[in-house]
Amino acid sequence: MIVTLDGQRLAEQFPPQSTLGEVIDRVREKVADDRLIVAVSLDGRTCAEPELNDLLAAPLTAESQVDLELGSRGSVVADALRVAAGALTDAEQVRTEATAALHAGRTAEGVSRLGEFARIWQGAVQTVIHGGRLVGSDWTGREHEGRPVAALLSEFHTALASLRDALEAHDMVGLADALHYEFPPLAAGWRSLLESLAAEYT
Repeated sequence: MIVTLDGQRLAEQFPPQSTLGEVIDRVREKVADDRLIVAVSLDGRTCAEPELNDLLAAPLTAESQVDLELGSRGSVVADALRVAAGALTDAEQVRTEATAALHAGRTAEGVSRLGEFARIWQGAVQTVIHGGRLVGSDWTGREHEGRPVAALLSEFHTALASLRDALEAHDMVGLADALHYEFPPLAAGWRSLLESLAAEYT
């Protein structure tokens, strides 16, 4: 079995029946704390999620070749933050479509788009929470543009609760209003936060 790290073959021997996950774990143990495995290839083919998750438990053979690439924690987090900022920009179109569908009485379509909108937002919020942990920082305890990040989090949860309450009450007018009025100001602040944090780690 051949295992490479950043293009260099590792001298360590791996048992032929090791799984891909076991190989990755053994290599990860030897990597500096500020580095992460950011890319995995198996037999010349790049493995990305969700396929990677399916392959982790699969046994390898003596002929297998695993190629791993490293990246810094900061660069990984910065990339994730930029992706999240872009996703929030895309979410504005989803919000507009959901609001229009609800106002037009197309409830099923509106609720479906609402679910997509909420998932994008929750992903962006989790990127801030988990990204900070990954680089050893609690970003919720800092300020951005003169406001506590914790306040931005609180406003998001309040707006999300408004959507949930309206949905549970089957109040489609209230749901459309919450989408229309509460999220645009939030989006601007959150995009600015995500872009600012990304710039710190670029």
